[in-house]
Amino acid sequence: LSTEEVQSFCQWLKEKALAGKVSDVKESDRLVETPVLITDYEGAQMRRMMKFVDPQGAKTLTLPPQKLQINPNHILIFNLNKKRAENE
Repeated sequence: LSTEEVQSFCQWLKEKALAGKVSDVKESDRLVETPVLITDYEGAQMRRMMKFVDPQGAKTLTLPPQKLQINPNHILIFNLNKKRAENE
């Protein structure tokens, strides 16, 4: 994907496709084989802590918006961007 396509795709993921579920979407140069990486690690730690403290409360725990990094060279991201562009 071009730089412009990546920026447009990241904005679409953040504002439309995953609105309210992600706080930030960025391009990553460290991902090679993986299409997406969640970089906000506090979500998993918070769930484990809540489950330990209150097993019933962990079921209703809502996660804060996560941060994503995408691999613009991955075929899944390429195809998803292509479908997004076709539907706009």
